[in-house]
Amino acid sequence: MTINISFGNAVFVTACIGIVQFLLSIWIKARLENSIKAEYDKLIEEYRFELRAKERAEKVAKYLSLYFKDSQNFQELNQLSWELALWLPDHIYLNLTKALKNVGPEMDITKPTILDTLIETRKVLLKKPGSLVGDNIIVHGKDFGKQTPNSDKPKPK
Repeated sequence: MTINISFGNAVFVTACIGIVQFLLSIWIKARLENSIKAEYDKLIEEYRFELRAKERAEKVAKYLSLYFKDSQNFQELNQLSWELALWLPDHIYLNLTKALKNVGPEMDITKPTILDTLIETRKVLLKKPGSLVGDNIIVHGKDFGKQTPNSDKPKPK
């Protein structure tokens, strides 16, 4: 059994294979480009999320720092407080309000502290907040953030 292929048929088959190969290469190239683009878009979105989280964390830290440093600067304190009210979840903003009222020697251990509020904010801002708790946060100042009432009073011996 012999197969006779004419020159014209051979050229036609070769051209068809070439066209199919060309189309497949274009399709594979487009798929690879789209896959790479999707991966980079995802990385860019994660980076933007991290930048927004850092900016928001800075707002919380600045507000608390200014609150305890210069509580007479009402304009800046109000601006920061209102910005926090716009994006912080309700329960965290309310806890922040309670925590700021719960500072000093008459501290109520049943109410949230500022450090508790920082940890709650951290959980909102970070995708992987970790296991940090309020006691792990470094605070400079006498007994700031402690959950024991009357911590400024001398302890009996």
